[in-house]
Amino acid sequence: MIRNLLGVSLFVLLLIFTNGCKKTANEIPAPQPETMKDIEAKVLAEGKSFTQIVNLPGKGYWADLNGKQLFRRSIIGARTTACPDPGEDYPEQAIHSVKREYTCAQGFRLEVKYDVTLAYTPELANNAGTKSFGRVRLKNGSTTIWPTTTPVPKYNVLSIDVIGSAGTDPNGLPLTTYRVTFRSEYIPESTFNASTTMETYLSVYTDCDDYPTFVIPYSSQQSVATDQANSLPCARIDKVYWGPKVGSTPPYVTGCHPLITSCFPSGYVFPHRQEIQFKNGSGSWVPFALYVNGLGNASVNTGLISIFDVFYIDVSKNGLVAGNVQVRYRNNHESGTGNGAPCTTAPDDTWVYETWYLN
Repeated sequence: MIRNLLGVSLFVLLLIFTNGCKKTANEIPAPQPETMKDIEAKVLAEGKSFTQIVNLPGKGYWADLNGKQLFRRSIIGARTTACPDPGEDYPEQAIHSVKREYTCAQGFRLEVKYDVTLAYTPELANNAGTKSFGRVRLKNGSTTIWPTTTPVPKYNVLSIDVIGSAGTDPNGLPLTTYRVTFRSEYIPESTFNASTTMETYLSVYTDCDDYPTFVIPYSSQQSVATDQANSLPCARIDKVYWGPKVGSTPPYVTGCHPLITSCFPSGYVFPHRQEIQFKNGSGSWVPFALYVNGLGNASVNTGLISIFDVFYIDVSKNGLVAGNVQVRYRNNHESGTGNGAPCTTAPDDTWVYETWYLN
């Protein structure tokens, strides 16, 4: 069942969920009308979402174009010189994160990010145009409850980004770590809520004809819990929204619940606050200076905002260098009660990192 909270009733519930934030909604200076229009557009376009940073390590394997595992001895007599031979080396990988996007009346959509370390370059598609893909399955105990259709759905890989160099493999080949992202279709909320864990699968093509596919199979060792994040704010990181400068109005930042007409999954517990920092010109992570008392008053250094705050950013303070700025944020439930409080997103020093254009 979806909770639709409207008007005054939502406001009262928000005060309960946030455990009496120091500023009430009536005390927060009203944002500019164009700011609220921008927030409405962003929430509509991006949906409600939160991220679980899991960093679950595992192993993958080399495969042929049909996904069948390859071993060095099976191709050594026929290998070409198109790419170096990895021998018996099996690449390392980890599920970095799972983002849940929630939309009323549709349910959840899952965005999965893998970090893979390879001697070859992963590609969005092979030479025939066949797309690299991922899969998701939901389980209740040992039983798969979604999907129940065949063939199992494939979701195209959306992006492959270079993270950086990772040294060399045991055979002396240079290694690079890549972040590979795919996104599922929407899963009904009732189906998702009936699950206890999720498992994922990845098949990505490479630039090596001898080892054309890298596969990460389903594994119970890389299962992600699905039945706790709604009620435990420190098991996740809720989305923080922001917007650029418009005319003379500075850029803004807002918490995960800026609109009183929005909806969240059944049983959702909000974090008491959200903690936000940026990397300044000296390379240090520092809080923003925010106009918490309105644009006509001095800005205040603060790294914490409530879930419904909408504050403008003072870009002249704390060493902020205008342009693309590295930003990180997490849930902060230190002043909350129950549902894991006091806590910040676990494990310690776990954040969502983004780049914002601030000027």
